[in-house]
Amino acid sequence: MAQGYRLVHVAGYGVNGVAYYAAIWEKRAGPPWQARHGLTGGQYQQTFNQLSQQGYRIRRVSGYFVAGAPYYAAIWEQRSGPPLQARHGLSGAGYQQFFDRMLAQGYRLDWVSGYQLGDDAHYAAIWEQRSGAPFQARHGMTAPDYQQTFNQMSAQQYRLRHVCGYSVLGLPYFAAIWEQRAGPPLGSPSQHDGRAIPADLRPARVGKRLPPHRCERVRRGRPGDVCRHLGASLTKPQHPSPPEPRRVPRARRPRSLPCA
Repeated sequence: MAQGYRLVHVAGYGVNGVAYYAAIWEKRAGPPWQARHGLTGGQYQQTFNQLSQQGYRIRRVSGYFVAGAPYYAAIWEQRSGPPLQARHGLSGAGYQQFFDRMLAQGYRLDWVSGYQLGDDAHYAAIWEQRSGAPFQARHGMTAPDYQQTFNQMSAQQYRLRHVCGYSVLGLPYFAAIWEQRAGPPLGSPSQHDGRAIPADLRPARVGKRLPPHRCERVRRGRPGDVCRHLGASLTKPQHPSPPEPRRVPRARRPRSLPCA
């Protein structure tokens, strides 16, 4: 940051009970920003509320699973924008249900992150109420499912806008967003590990094609926790005590925001 770089993407993941991060910085100007990682669901909700009240909008969120508990890393920017909705801790069924509700209200999916919670896949996502190119979203895809969907979308002039890889019980899955628009040539995702997963290890429902603008259904479960722009926090399930959340420092951090 002392060299003028700003964080534009972060993804957390766990290895042998330890949290690791992959991140991208860009050297460019932009609005004030804040970043956090190592947040529990409750800490993420609290930080979301505090930053929303200071005019910060959530831009990126990554859910990840470490030592039996979910954590979150996120980036906020202090700027104006269209109405925004965000959710975390959504089961596959809860994610589908909220996706449909947001679509009916004119919101489009802007970001999605899949991660393990218990023995199932859960999702954190961001929607914005704005117009744009036709889009499609899928989640709960195995590597072959993702490759097949990528090829089908490309044939229909849909370009990959965002993809998130995540693991559940040691098996890899993908969630992605495509937009139907023109652009420069885009390569195939053939570099991912596309080895077939034995049929007896696959979830019961994956890879089902749905009409445009719909996500895929994976499993049923409880509704997710809520993050609303300028909204109130909810009670979260208890998880094992995590390490203290770590803050990415910057020169223009609001004084009133606690470190935790």
